[in-house]
Amino acid sequence: RDIQQERADQRSVFELSSEPGLAIWPLLAGLTCCTAWIDTYFGNSTYMPMADQASYQVYLTQSGIIARPENDSARQAVREWN
Repeated sequence: RDIQQERADQRSVFELSSEPGLAIWPLLAGLTCCTAWIDTYFGNSTYMPMADQASYQVYLTQSGIIARPENDSARQAVREWN
């Protein structure tokens, strides 16, 4: 509730698991023929890669905000996103 405390407090990050699990995105990133069925599902924010001339459609749904690439520059940026 105190904005000054929020701005001044030290931040911390805690690892939730020492086992990183399976990284699906790197496996699927090169399989553009097989990723059409993948959709996004986010809460209160969404992240997309920035690139020159990239354009995204942003939708507010009942389950949160989603963004989809709208042009070739955006689709290329998503394919190369790490």
